[in-house]
Amino acid sequence: MPALVIDASVVAKWVLPEPGREPALALLNLYEANRLDLAAPRLPLIEVASVLVKRYRRHSLALTQAGEAF
Repeated sequence: MPALVIDASVVAKWVLPEPGREPALALLNLYEANRLDLAAPRLPLIEVASVLVKRYRRHSLALTQAGEAF
């Protein structure tokens, strides 16, 4: 099975509508179908949380949206 190392930008695209979301979701779908192994450092969850907080503070993301995304 192929394997891929992803970073926080890919994980963020899974939960936020932003450019490049479709290819990121395609990777997630392959992973969920057991057709791709994904690996990531431990930091992506912290980095994604940071992105959500920044977007909330800039008023580009509602608090409820940030909570649902995380």
